[in-house]
Amino acid sequence: PDYWPRCYGLDVGYNWTACMWLAIDPNSKVVYTYDEYYVGQAVAAIHASAIRQRGDWIAGVIDPSSQQRSGTDGRSMLEIYHQEGLLLDLANNAVETGISKISNLLATGQMKICKQSCPNLIKEFSTYRRDDKGKVAPKQQDHALDAWRYAVMSGLDYAITYEEATSQDNNQHESAHDSDPITGY
Repeated sequence: PDYWPRCYGLDVGYNWTACMWLAIDPNSKVVYTYDEYYVGQAVAAIHASAIRQRGDWIAGVIDPSSQQRSGTDGRSMLEIYHQEGLLLDLANNAVETGISKISNLLATGQMKICKQSCPNLIKEFSTYRRDDKGKVAPKQQDHALDAWRYAVMSGLDYAITYEEATSQDNNQHESAHDSDPITGY
């Protein structure tokens, strides 16, 4: 429903760009992963258009490495996506903390995944494992998982309802906190 706060997490790359949308039931506080975008080898304008179509008022968080400048034109992916009209801030990229937070939410029933609209997340989640040293293995084909982790770790802080977004003078997204330019959080 429109009165549920929403946010998204974005993992950008040439081979795959993934975006995961979350909504929070204000009564139960259960977080629902309700939609995904998962497309490879497309330009930022294509990705941004698809993301805006799901609600141009929804704020998101992006991988902190997106602020690195390109050697070819000097622009960062974060700048490009801002120019494309996305309301983005930098995500906290703490991998182990994020995995732990998601695991706890799932184990306690505070996180639900809509299987029909999140097939890539389900596929990546089913291949997730740790090696004999306890490290995540393999750390590949995990774009939806990374976007999901960004949304859970940082995006929930920006979750807003449609009414809140449209009733405020929200033309410019402002960070709820200052972030370190190196770490992004």
